Amino acid sequence: NAIKDFHKKKKIIIGICLGMQLLFDESEENNCKQGLNILSGKVISLQKNKKLNIGWSQNYSEMNSEISKIINLSKTYFIHSYAAFPTDKSIILSKSKFNNSTFCSSVNHENVYGFQFHPEKSGNIGLSILKQISKKIK
Repeated sequence: NAIKDFHKKKKIIIGICLGMQLLFDESEENNCKQGLNILSGKVISLQKNKKLNIGWSQNYSEMNSEISKIINLSKTYFIHSYAAFPTDKSIILSKSKFNNSTFCSSVNHENVYGFQFHPEKSGNIGLSILKQISKKIK
């Protein structure tokens, strides 16, 4: 409820990894559990064998914002085997690849930011992303 209250009050929300996935409607992980319904879409497995994507992967962004400029072509650190597939593709901040799958690696909609990767483990790029978002906090 606290997260939903933040959303209603237009306060900045940052979801990292599972935190990003929880922002969506539902997830295949752990038998289709319901999410927070803040963002429309579903979280699905990237690999049926549940192999984890662990390590550095490159991001691609087609958006034109300060954060997307930082993320575009950057390598960030991932630990996951599930990914969010937003219903509204316009909220996709960046994409990345794992094996032969392209997936949403970050989202932004109004006051909500979600990162499948770990900015806090991604060195200077991650710090730059978080610093840029912190400028928006009133």
